[in-house]
Amino acid sequence: MQRMRLLTHEPAALDDVRVAHAEQIERAHAHLNPREVTDDGKGGNGTSMATRPKIILKKLSLRHKQAISLILQGSSREEAAEVAGFVPEYMSFLLQQPVAKDYIAHINRTVSVQLEALYGKSVAAVAGGLNALDPDVRLRAAKLQLQTTGRLEPDEGSRKTAEDVVQAILLGVQVNVNTK
Repeated sequence: MQRMRLLTHEPAALDDVRVAHAEQIERAHAHLNPREVTDDGKGGNGTSMATRPKIILKKLSLRHKQAISLILQGSSREEAAEVAGFVPEYMSFLLQQPVAKDYIAHINRTVSVQLEALYGKSVAAVAGGLNALDPDVRLRAAKLQLQTTGRLEPDEGSRKTAEDVVQAILLGVQVNVNTK
């Protein structure tokens, strides 16, 4: 069996490491330390708040998409976070990300296309209402069709201002008070 021969090793000097990796050390220091030491011009060291680099997500995971979808469906931030395995604060962070905003816009475009595709069914429903046996259903369908196509304009008598509505309410109150 062969013996392993150990070589002598001298550790690198700290200054050698700092010089070789100065840029990486500075980036890590700036990211991890929110306070940056600056010279205040009075011979002492002042401190000023340095802003942390903003964290931008490059890609959404399946969990991210699930959480965003839950929010869009009306779930609260807390509920969506619990289902997806995040904390509620992370949901706020996630919804502010440009990639999340793009995903939400994509979902909205998809839903808009789906809504447009239902137009034919809406027309068929109105047509079915016009052919219904019940005269009230036929009249409501006809009114809806005329309003949708812009052929039915409200009469001048049916247009009420806010003052008319308030006056009608007050008259109703006076009538109720006087009848008691």
